[in-house]
Amino acid sequence: MLAVIMRLLAILVIYWIVTFLVGLAAGLLAGLAIPLRVLRGKAMVQPVVVTPEAVAAGKVIAMKARGAAKHFGWDRAWPVYNPYQARNDARAVIAETKEVIKTKVWPNVSPSRWNRSAAAGTGGTSASSGRASKLWKLATSLPGIAWTVLAAVPLVGFFLGVWISILFWLVAMGVFGGVVYLIQQAWILAYRWFDKVGRKKERASLKCARCYRETDMPSYKCSNQSCTIIHRDVSPGPLGMMHRRCECGTRIPTTVRAAAKELTAVCPFCGEEVAQGSGTRRTIQIPTIGAIAAGKTRLLAAGVTIMETQVTSQGGKFVPLSPPAVLFLQTARGVMATSQSTAKTPLSKNPEGWPYVVELGARKLELHFVDAAGESFVNMDTTQSLGYIDTADVILLVIDPLGLPGVIEEAKRAGLERRLEIATADQEDAYASVIDRLRAENVNLKARKLGVVLTKLDALQSLPAGVDINPGSSDGIRQWLIDHGQDGFVRRLEDDFADIAFFGTDLMQPHPLADHRHPVHVFQWLLDKSKTKIMIAPVETPAPASAEVV
Repeated sequence: MLAVIMRLLAILVIYWIVTFLVGLAAGLLAGLAIPLRVLRGKAMVQPVVVTPEAVAAGKVIAMKARGAAKHFGWDRAWPVYNPYQARNDARAVIAETKEVIKTKVWPNVSPSRWNRSAAAGTGGTSASSGRASKLWKLATSLPGIAWTVLAAVPLVGFFLGVWISILFWLVAMGVFGGVVYLIQQAWILAYRWFDKVGRKKERASLKCARCYRETDMPSYKCSNQSCTIIHRDVSPGPLGMMHRRCECGTRIPTTVRAAAKELTAVCPFCGEEVAQGSGTRRTIQIPTIGAIAAGKTRLLAAGVTIMETQVTSQGGKFVPLSPPAVLFLQTARGVMATSQSTAKTPLSKNPEGWPYVVELGARKLELHFVDAAGESFVNMDTTQSLGYIDTADVILLVIDPLGLPGVIEEAKRAGLERRLEIATADQEDAYASVIDRLRAENVNLKARKLGVVLTKLDALQSLPAGVDINPGSSDGIRQWLIDHGQDGFVRRLEDDFADIAFFGTDLMQPHPLADHRHPVHVFQWLLDKSKTKIMIAPVETPAPASAEVV
């Protein structure tokens, strides 16, 4: 009997080993199938989908939005799969495994299936005592003992195999996802650096022609015409590496240079649409300061026509970027070609800039000509809305020499005020209205450049006061101002700015480009001081050494 019992135990142990291994293998295979069913959407437990709405609500990405999206939050776009949706998929796999074991496997192999009479209820006993009684009857009944001997071991192997398989999948996906995440971060940093350094090298930025504010990250409208979502920061990141997917499903390129080719850009501050390509090229604002009738508008009209003529003559392009810019260029052509008087600039609290793009060879530049009425330069308060002057690197101070004390009397005696407008207001006050405000706002004027432009030189040179003026010399014009009672004004200019140039221009009569009265020299100086490497004026040939005056 002992030998028989030992033989039976040996057979039982072998049975347990074999069935455990079979159950383990079956569990491993079943565990491999569960993640596939979850990812295919065929499982009982569906993963929580990470939606753009949840991203915008701050429920997905732990870190707060930075950069251009700092004040708007994360865009309504789909995040990258790893790690955001991958985490929810992993949670769904674990939940699906528990659900399969609980509802599909265990009810069909539990001891209660072997002994239904023992699994019957126990009457009015409590739930806990009834459950304990039920388990005891199952364990001590013949079917329960048979289940323990024959089915328990392979089931343990099966459940262990399932969880080993799931654990292996989770670890493998964690390691693989971690490696992928590191690669993603390296790519994001490199791609961001490539785009940012490239635009920084070109000094590219968006300067809004409406609100005058500057940013290196424009906002972009979704290319889907029926979608109203505006994407605030298209840099590579958690929402996409090479591309991102808008909530509507439209694919959007990342980086400013890529997005500028396909999407409509808007100013992130005021929401106005800006020209295509804004933010990918350098923008230079050309503001003028001056009293009423000083000649600011005509100087800008001369500037746009000169730019267009000189750039196109060299095979380049000069293109207006907005309807007001188109209208001003058309008006300027007519005014400058016929020597007509320029219409007075209407007073506007926020004058809109006229943007133009200049393409000459490999160089691309955006110019904003901004003209404010003379009434805007009365005092500090009236200049508060002229924010474009705060960010401009070069400022043009336009002075009507006919309106200066001592000269205006000669102009009246000559009858000039009957055929042209003369700036009768104190022109130093117009200058002070802007500069005093900039100083109060701690703007570093020493880092800016000032061009002092005397207009109406044709009329001035017909008067005794203008006979001795030398329009070909910045020092000569400066000395002329000092000689005619503006020495205090000149000293103030030089106290405020470290880099000043003086010009005398004739904006009514046509002159050769080489003539120093031609306004082309003002705008060439402006381009040079802005370090654009764009030439619109002829290069002067230095005089031979023998002709120099010692």
